Amino acid sequence: MESARTWLRELVAGEGTDAPHAVSDRPVGEGVRDEAVRVKADLIVLGRGNAQGAVSRLWSHLYAVIREAPCPVLSI
Repeated sequence: MESARTWLRELVAGEGTDAPHAVSDRPVGEGVRDEAVRVKADLIVLGRGNAQGAVSRLWSHLYAVIREAPCPVLSI
């Protein structure tokens, strides 16, 4: 988990952004829901983008995220 957090911090920093992020060992739908509840999110935005590898796999979990979400989900 710590190596995943480090990788994600480096990825976000390398893009020149300060985007909030979290790492979870839960199934995707549950992990996204738990984080949305924790931060009291009003909206979850999922973007497919051009990313390849681990990040692009999130797209296959779209239904689980929508089903578990405590707030609206915008998929772009």
